[in-house]
Amino acid sequence: MIATYGPLAGVLALALPLLWPADYPGDHFTFWAAGHIVAVGRSPYDARAWTDSAIDAAAAGGLVVDMRPVLARNFAVIWTYPPWTAVALAPFGALPVSVGVPLFHFTSLAAAVLAAVALARSLPWRDPPQYALALVLFALYEPFILGVRGGHFVGVLLAGVCLVQIGVLRNRVWPLVAGALLLSLKPPAVLALAVVVLGILLLRRRWSQIAWTTGTLAAIAAISVVAYPDSLAAIAAGFAERATVQGATTWTLVAGILGAPSGGVVAGLQLALVVGCVLSVCLAPRPFKIHAIVAVTLVAGLALVPYANDHDQLLLIPALVLAVHYDDLAVRGRRWYLALICVTFVVAPWLIEVPTVIAGAPSFAGAVPFLAGITVLVGTAVVRAKRRAATGRPSS
Repeated sequence: MIATYGPLAGVLALALPLLWPADYPGDHFTFWAAGHIVAVGRSPYDARAWTDSAIDAAAAGGLVVDMRPVLARNFAVIWTYPPWTAVALAPFGALPVSVGVPLFHFTSLAAAVLAAVALARSLPWRDPPQYALALVLFALYEPFILGVRGGHFVGVLLAGVCLVQIGVLRNRVWPLVAGALLLSLKPPAVLALAVVVLGILLLRRRWSQIAWTTGTLAAIAAISVVAYPDSLAAIAAGFAERATVQGATTWTLVAGILGAPSGGVVAGLQLALVVGCVLSVCLAPRPFKIHAIVAVTLVAGLALVPYANDHDQLLLIPALVLAVHYDDLAVRGRRWYLALICVTFVVAPWLIEVPTVIAGAPSFAGAVPFLAGITVLVGTAVVRAKRRAATGRPSS
């Protein structure tokens, strides 16, 4: 147990000053305030609700960073998440900011760690140190450290991915429904996964899972829209505003390289990545098909969506875990592949993040999904070649 989880605990302890800052920067304020607005019976889509006296007092208290001026400089719409996301944040917003914000922060941090452990445990490992390595790389991953530090609930989304994968693998309804509910808190980042999982369920004729999941989501959406009729127009307007300025998309990647976004180049890169992801699934060992589908669908989804930030790339953890597992299966001659994994999931994200502290510097964070897709495809090829050499015939 110590040998398996000790390295993860050690890295988390060393990163704790970054993971848990003395005050709470980024979106901690925004999510607590949205929950507070709902808790007092108002709409987060009403700009006047954001000037509530309790919110003003929280902003002046120094524990959190008031994000309202930052948002006002860039966007006309403050809250663009679905109404049920704000409802889910209401328990935190109902508490004093000194309690609600740390509790929210702990929830996101704990959800991310537990989800990463569960994703790694879902695979059979030959070499226990490889399992420990996968968790260490997760703990060193920039979207995890800075994403949690910045007050984003991507750890909860990663937990949703884990539950959905469990539901599909084990043919269980409740993990699928629970995972879908968590992922619905931020739909754009997981839209591709939703489509692919629905396709899998249709092909396998899992009608009860489809009925329970879609019925639950539809009921929550209907109730939320009725309760907040101003949400649809606000979400549409806010999405249009943010789609042009996000720093972790293929569009911003191409703009950073060429100086301006090129639709043809963007489409070409996206098509090449999708083809590579399909190959990764087709060539994946049969026992790990679902793992590969989940991993590469998230990879492709983050490259296709026009609205994403670098913290959303925490959803690439299934790809990281699968890549390390492929390295575990390769057994020998794998040092160069392990180096590729480390560059893709540790070195590159941190190097890409450094220039963002310079005002006006281009963002290349959109490259990370492409690096992840390449790494998984290479790992698939390595495992397939190893198995062919061991058996003397093509592996299935």
